[in-house]
Amino acid sequence: MNILLTGSSGFIGSHVAQRLIQGQHRVWGIDRNPPLPETDAMAGYLHVQVDLGDVDALRRVLVPLPPMDLGIHSAAKQPSRLPMELVDFIHDNVAGTANLLTVAHEQGINTWIMLSSSTVYGQQALVPVREDDATNPLYPYGLSKLQAEQSFMFFSQQHGFHVCILRLDRTFGIGQRLPGFIQYLVQTLECNEDVELFCDGKLVYDPVYIDDAVAAVELAIGHVQGSSADIFNIGGGAPIANLELAQMIKEKLKSRSRIIVNDVSKLLIGYSACMDISKAREILGYAPRPLSDNLDVMLRP
Repeated sequence: MNILLTGSSGFIGSHVAQRLIQGQHRVWGIDRNPPLPETDAMAGYLHVQVDLGDVDALRRVLVPLPPMDLGIHSAAKQPSRLPMELVDFIHDNVAGTANLLTVAHEQGINTWIMLSSSTVYGQQALVPVREDDATNPLYPYGLSKLQAEQSFMFFSQQHGFHVCILRLDRTFGIGQRLPGFIQYLVQTLECNEDVELFCDGKLVYDPVYIDDAVAAVELAIGHVQGSSADIFNIGGGAPIANLELAQMIKEKLKSRSRIIVNDVSKLLIGYSACMDISKAREILGYAPRPLSDNLDVMLRP
C-alpha cells in the first residue's frame, strides 16, 4: 500500500513508519521537522518536510505524489508543561488537521486512521471509560484532539471518508523524547535519586507501550476500509497506581532510591484516568503485552 503518514518524525509516527516499511508498505512521511536518520535510511520511505498549518505549502507537496491508499494522522503538538496556550494547540492540532483533510479530499485520499488521546475524556466519575462515554477535556491539548476527531467525523459524514480513530493512553517506550511519567521514573531511579509522587501515589492510569500502539495501528489498517467511522480506546490493558508502578520499576532496576509520596496535586493530569479497551480487543483483535514484560524490553541493557 501507498501510505501517507503525518508526524513521521515524532515518537509514535517514526515507530509506525518503520513497522509499515518492514511490512512492505511504501510510506510518504510528512513532518515539519527533518526525518529521523533511522527512518530516512529505510528503502520505501520518502520524507516531505512541510507544516500542516500552511495549506498552500501542503497542497504543493501533496499534489505531485502518487495516489495514496491510506492516510495516518499522527502529527500533533504535544503537552510538555504547564501552562498550555490554547491558541497554539488549536493552530497545530485543529487548523492543521482541517488543512490536511481539505487537501486530502481534493486528492482523493479518503481512508484515514487518526491517532487521538485519552485526554479527550477528561476526569470521569466512573473509570474505565468507554468510547461512547461523554467527552470533557480539561486541558487545551485534550480539547484540540477532540476537535480534530470531530473534523474527521465531519469529513466522514459529508464526504464519505473511511475513518478509524485510536484514542491512545499515555504512550511510552524506547526513543521517547518528550518527558513522561515512566521516563521520569526510569531516569530518576537509575540515578538512585529520590522519587516524589503526588496525590499519595494513588493516581491510576493505563500506559500503552509503543510496540502495542503500533500494533493497534496495523490492526486498524485492516479494519478501516470496511467502516465509515469508528473509535477505539487503546491502552495497556492493566491499569496501575503510580506508587505500584514506581515500585515495579525500582525493583527491576535494583535501585536504591527512596519513593516519597505526598498529598499535593501538581501533575499535568492530576486525576486517575484509564479506558475500557474491550471494544478494541473484540473488533480489532488488539492484545497488548503485560506491562511488566514491556518494561523488561524497555529496560534491557
